[in-house]
Amino acid sequence: MPDDTPRQGTIDATVPVFRVASVARSAKWYESVLGFEADAVGPPDDPVFAILRRDRVEIMIQKVQRGVGEPRGAARAGGGWDLYLRVDDARRLRETVRSTVPDVGAIVLRPYGCREFEVTDPDGHVLVLGQCG
Repeated sequence: MPDDTPRQGTIDATVPVFRVASVARSAKWYESVLGFEADAVGPPDDPVFAILRRDRVEIMIQKVQRGVGEPRGAARAGGGWDLYLRVDDARRLRETVRSTVPDVGAIVLRPYGCREFEVTDPDGHVLVLGQCG
């Protein structure tokens, strides 16, 4: 049965936040490997936070600080995905990524119809780039 209760506002987007050892290093990686642009906050040589933007996608990165915890990728073992990015051309994007990250994963056709590949950022976050449909 549908809920007829009026909603209080709308939710427009979700933005993942990754804890990283170095915002400067991570921002540079996301810029050079995936083409994001970074807006950093804090000293230029050691920012504490940045918003990464490309097309209609945002990712936030936050420097690990006392009381915040380890970078997520470093704190766990056994794999799993941290971020799924939908792309329009997995083959072309993989070749671009591969020019700077030689150990990027192969493209795999999944049973649900998506062509996907994985790449791991400097802090161990596993990113999946998938072309679906």
